[in-house]
Amino acid sequence: MAFKGVLADGDHVITTDLEHNSVSRPLRAMELAGRITLTRVPSGQDGVIDPDSIRRALTRKTRLIAQTHASNVLGTVQPSPTSV
Repeated sequence: MAFKGVLADGDHVITTDLEHNSVSRPLRAMELAGRITLTRVPSGQDGVIDPDSIRRALTRKTRLIAQTHASNVLGTVQPSPTSV
């Protein structure tokens, strides 16, 4: 419900391959319905997302970045913005 309340048709969303299904599935459904474009940034072999990958994925239509801080699958914790 939150995604549908925040996102408008034509918006771009950036997410990662570490996201919980509660994030991934609704975003993918909105993409398949043609409502949004979606970029899924892959994690490295260490389970960490390269902040530059997120920056490179940004477009003029990016409305939301949905990224976990700690993976429930791998247990990795993303570095805080001050340590990047």
